[in-house]
Amino acid sequence: MPPVLGRDLTITRKEVRGFLARSFIVLRRKLAYPLLVEVRDSYSYRDFAAMIGTPPQMDYTSADGVLDMTDEPPASAFVEFEQEWVNRLYKMKFWISRALLEFDQTGQVWTLLHSAAARMVNFPDALFFHRLRNATGTTYSTAYTGVALYATNHTIGSTFSNIVTGTLFNAGSWSNSNRDALAQRIINDYTTVKARMLGFKDDRGQPFHLNYLDPEKLVIVCGPLLEDVMRYAFEAENIAMTTNVMRGTVKAIITSNYLETDPTDDTAFDWWVMYIGERNRPWVYSRFRRRTDKEIQDALPLDRLQKVEGFETVTMEDLRELSSTMLETNLGAQGMRAQVDVMMNERFLVSGRWRGDIFPGEPRNTVLVNNAASS
Repeated sequence: MPPVLGRDLTITRKEVRGFLARSFIVLRRKLAYPLLVEVRDSYSYRDFAAMIGTPPQMDYTSADGVLDMTDEPPASAFVEFEQEWVNRLYKMKFWISRALLEFDQTGQVWTLLHSAAARMVNFPDALFFHRLRNATGTTYSTAYTGVALYATNHTIGSTFSNIVTGTLFNAGSWSNSNRDALAQRIINDYTTVKARMLGFKDDRGQPFHLNYLDPEKLVIVCGPLLEDVMRYAFEAENIAMTTNVMRGTVKAIITSNYLETDPTDDTAFDWWVMYIGERNRPWVYSRFRRRTDKEIQDALPLDRLQKVEGFETVTMEDLRELSSTMLETNLGAQGMRAQVDVMMNERFLVSGRWRGDIFPGEPRNTVLVNNAASS
């Protein structure tokens, strides 16, 4: 049972902050974005990352492709890339009347505070999936190649496309009668995607993925309407009474209700394949002004926090993420500590603040399967 609030029981500032922090940490472990993004700590309003291309290939001169010896291979400079982004400010704020606290006998205020922590911790997921849904445009999703993350005209040495036209029927839902056919279409499209990714070249014209795509590092992202048939395609032992050879060829299937759920919307049947086996992931998460581990430990020693009920399993990574956000409240600021707003307006304030951004990373590590044109 949550604490009951009334005229004889008040919330202290310490209790509120502890409750918000615990809710934040517990909920964060259920998020999707940490698997799909590369984290970059940033400390300025407008930031950039400089990148270079690949070294030259071991040289050969034979016209028939035989690796003949060459005494004097040519010298070559690196190709340079640069990407800029803005650490945008996002904020949530609301107030709770003192009267509501005085007459709250059901614990609803604590539910409200838990929801505030949920809004705060879920925001990077909401922003990530918003960016993903709009990643064929360039408003917030321009890759370092100068075009949208998912585009047909990326240019790195040569022009390439990371969009595949899907064959999944875009106007129906799956059932026992057609699930085998839909699953097979998904598997066929997945085979096309892997071949496309293996065909991507670096700026020297050599294969970008040097060996093969490790199944343990391939992730599929899809909307809720595709989750069941997607899991059937990659997790069922048999499809159409035949052994499913594609079983276990992806690490995870991730879905989110931040993606389209309306079956009349063509985008509800799009899905994405992402390779997360390299540091340069398909997306980048700019974490603004994260405190150093020493600063965190000085303010909140991990060993002491782990002795507090509800924080037994907290890790330094949890505290790093919490330190990059800002949860503020004057709840409990009563008596001599009361602020002007509390006394004049008979209310307590709660604020959540997050600065950063999520933007495209490596376009050769992801492919969009676009089913809008399928029938």
